[in-house]
Amino acid sequence: MINPKLRIGDRVVMLYMDGESFKPGVVGTVTGISNVFNDTHYLVDWDNGSRLQILSDVDKWIKEEDWIQMKNKRKGIKESFDPDFKKKFGGLTKYYKMSKIHKFMDELRQSGVINMFGSSPYLYLGKERIAHEHYYSDTNEHFDNVLEMADEVKNLMIQGALKKVEDQDIEIDLRTVERVLKKDALKIVEFLFKIH
Repeated sequence: MINPKLRIGDRVVMLYMDGESFKPGVVGTVTGISNVFNDTHYLVDWDNGSRLQILSDVDKWIKEEDWIQMKNKRKGIKESFDPDFKKKFGGLTKYYKMSKIHKFMDELRQSGVINMFGSSPYLYLGKERIAHEHYYSDTNEHFDNVLEMADEVKNLMIQGALKKVEDQDIEIDLRTVERVLKKDALKIVEFLFKIH
């Protein structure tokens, strides 16, 4: 139901738009479709006047009729639209490159090496430590992708935590950055659970 294929003329509800301060629940009409590097891009005339495209590899959407049906049943992703959602998760995109992190976590999920409820440390462990943790485990190509991306994601997490500490005018020390890093890693995992 989430991220269905769209046709021109379909009405769509935006759930999450990577890197944009785009309020969840905005409705629009699909006016064009293109394929860029094997990712589908949908051109949408949003009811709020915007013309931002939907990118199939990072954004989350649902057809308007499915959204209405879910609202009427009071099921599905209702909790993702509570008033505290933006307050709790809005700052993540300011400090962390969520598209890269999302791809990493998706590969980790598909690898099957860990229960995703305990996956937040993988965002900052790095390649060597993750490889060591699973030295005797059966692995697959998704796990290989996890290892390939692990150091980059670790660096993105550290950079984001450092910037957050700087912006809060807190004295920068290793313990403070580590605390922010671990706390935000947990938030990122929770956020990704909510948008899936």
